[in-house]
Amino acid sequence: MRTIYFLLIGLFICNFSFAQTEKTKKKSGTNMQKALFFMEAGAYDEAAEVWERLRNKRQNDPEIYYYSGVTFLNIRKSKSEAKTYLELAVEDIRKFTKDSKVPLDAFVYLGISHRITYNEAKGGYEFEESLKAFNELKNIIETNNIKDDKLKDFLAREEKITRNAIHNMDKPANFEVRNMGSSINTEYSEHSAVFNKEETILYFTSKRPKNPDNNKDITNEDIFVTELKNYQWQSPERLGNPVNSDKSHDATVSLSSDGNRLYFFRDGSSDKKNKYGAIYMTERSNDKKNWSEPEIFTNKLSKKTRETHLSVSSDGNLVFFTSNEGKGFGGSDIYVMKKLSNGSWGDPVILPENINTMFDEETPFLHPDGETLYFSSKGHNSMGGFDIFMTKIIGDNKYSDPVNLGYPINTPDDDVSFILNYEGTHGYLSSIRNEGYGDLDLYEFFPQGIYENNSLVYAGTVLVDGDKYPKASITIKDNKNGELQGIYNADENMDYIFPLQPGKEYLLLYKAAGFNDVEIRYTPSDNELIAFKNNNAPLEFEAVVLERIARITPDTRNAVFYKNTAEIANEPELKQDVKKALSENNNVIFYINDNNDKSEITQNRANALTNTLLANGVPAGNIFRGLPESENAGQKIVILNIKESEEEIAPIQESHKEVIVENILFDFDDYSIKSVYKTNLDKITEYMKNNPSAKIKLIGYTDDHGTNAYNLELSEKRAQSVKNYLVNNGVNPKSIEVDNLGAKNPVAQNKTTDGEDNPEGRTYNRRVDIKVLQQGENELLQPVQITPDNN
Repeated sequence: MRTIYFLLIGLFICNFSFAQTEKTKKKSGTNMQKALFFMEAGAYDEAAEVWERLRNKRQNDPEIYYYSGVTFLNIRKSKSEAKTYLELAVEDIRKFTKDSKVPLDAFVYLGISHRITYNEAKGGYEFEESLKAFNELKNIIETNNIKDDKLKDFLAREEKITRNAIHNMDKPANFEVRNMGSSINTEYSEHSAVFNKEETILYFTSKRPKNPDNNKDITNEDIFVTELKNYQWQSPERLGNPVNSDKSHDATVSLSSDGNRLYFFRDGSSDKKNKYGAIYMTERSNDKKNWSEPEIFTNKLSKKTRETHLSVSSDGNLVFFTSNEGKGFGGSDIYVMKKLSNGSWGDPVILPENINTMFDEETPFLHPDGETLYFSSKGHNSMGGFDIFMTKIIGDNKYSDPVNLGYPINTPDDDVSFILNYEGTHGYLSSIRNEGYGDLDLYEFFPQGIYENNSLVYAGTVLVDGDKYPKASITIKDNKNGELQGIYNADENMDYIFPLQPGKEYLLLYKAAGFNDVEIRYTPSDNELIAFKNNNAPLEFEAVVLERIARITPDTRNAVFYKNTAEIANEPELKQDVKKALSENNNVIFYINDNNDKSEITQNRANALTNTLLANGVPAGNIFRGLPESENAGQKIVILNIKESEEEIAPIQESHKEVIVENILFDFDDYSIKSVYKTNLDKITEYMKNNPSAKIKLIGYTDDHGTNAYNLELSEKRAQSVKNYLVNNGVNPKSIEVDNLGAKNPVAQNKTTDGEDNPEGRTYNRRVDIKVLQQGENELLQPVQITPDNN
């Protein structure tokens, strides 16, 4: 007896294999071979047409009934027809059993067809009939002592799915799911909705014909848009070129938080270089009417695989996507990529086995809170087809075990493309349900308990003088450890929205080119979280005003060397420079560059410089901290760089013991100390404790990947991490100074002579150098620079 296994169709693609006996091949003829070929290729609509011709020609053939039933199970609009033919097919097994031409797995497919059938007369799904079909097969297997393990596994899995469906529907969640109605849905497929943060514009995918009066005019999938006016969604409009193409399937996958960047999937029909399809992105124009020419999202995704879905984090620094690469756990799997400091994407990393299964995972959606991930899967404890699951990000590629969202979000059939608003109060999904219009429909839902909201959302506005708005961004950091929490961009109206956690201390940095930065330290309260939940709307954040700064071109750069704060005010050369600059231009701008060093001694020195400038006639409005962000010819500037003066190193007698230590290297984009340097740092610790008068400086560096600002910050973190290690082990913090020079002073080439990247050279540039400011009384500290093997 033959057993044939077909995998039920997924959202976009299905692959399966089956074996035909020589008897079947010889007997079936051209039409049957053609139909089986269509099934193997996933072309079920074409297969259904051939099976219909064969049913008319070979009436009462149970084998034809079997294949017809399996085919209809894989056509979403025709699933209801599957049960009739599978019932006829299993009758042959009941009569002949061992001599039947119908495979025993017909009972499993019959059980599936009952599970997805909603019986209007009974007011529910046919779960009892589903279990009855499974039990009948179990009796046949036991009676006939059948040893087919694959058949037994197939049967056990589908029986478990039916019992999952019974369990979830007996304990439904308390929320409402509504079909969006005939103004949005058609008898064709509608799925993958995405919306802007105001929830006034909705993009989605549909396969409806371009000519509504011609039902045979079946087109490729296209992207549609609808707007909410007077609390009603308007009639959807098909996006034109260049988003929708004439020859390809185009399907929405994600929308940026400001609503101006659309990500979509396009199959390979019109692009020979990406024959399996690719993720594209397009930007909306200022007039909101046109979109830019689509570009490939990133070349990090393989051209030899199929990536159909993608979700971008609200700060744009994280993406989750699905791929059928074939090296994962089976079917399509979910991967994640992080944006690097230089703005490019890191290598894709597959999510672990508690998320991905041997079955398909699809439609990942990362909630704007940045920690809650929703996805659809045929694995885990599914109640049939694709179900929606939720997991929490708990570490670097670590996730909590997925939770099935249950009924009525999930049903015994496919439920995919789940998205949820900031507040967790409203969202959309695509599903096949008895009240639907035929294929996948769009549904909106209003959850109670689906999303456990542990964060709150703020909405605010950036105010500037003038009617031309710059591109403003809000960088959010943990105020205690400085870790980046996210970067959020204001829209064209200078409005923004971001989530925060109650009780956590944040540093909010508002930036826009041409304006002074604004820093705000903020800790959300539990009362605000309660208010946010009660209002179901973002809390209003106090408007932030950015003041315009003069655009300047550096003209002279004077360095201020110091030994102590008092000497700065009396330095003759500084006074002369100030007077000279003012004599040339009474509107000269002075920038005091403190290298972002917020330590007390550096800030005291910067304050002393400020007082010196004021005392020498410089207006307070012409004095700034830091460095200018851009230039404007015609304005003169003097930049005063605070630098450490060279202290004389106290002579040490030759008989003193030498303590030789190496400088410390770091991994890319990291400032954590590797264990290999523990012995080295312990030697420094002992030296500093044995020589309390000694002083050292730790100078952090990076390679040349990334922006200057980011590299300065990273190099500071590297130097500070070494200082923290020493201090935590008993070294007096006053004996250690830190400096950060970013990508300056490389000890090796970041690129080869032919312009190619030089990873080995970059390794040596990611370092902390140790400089002796004052030697100890008893021992001599000798830092040895690590020498590159190949510069």
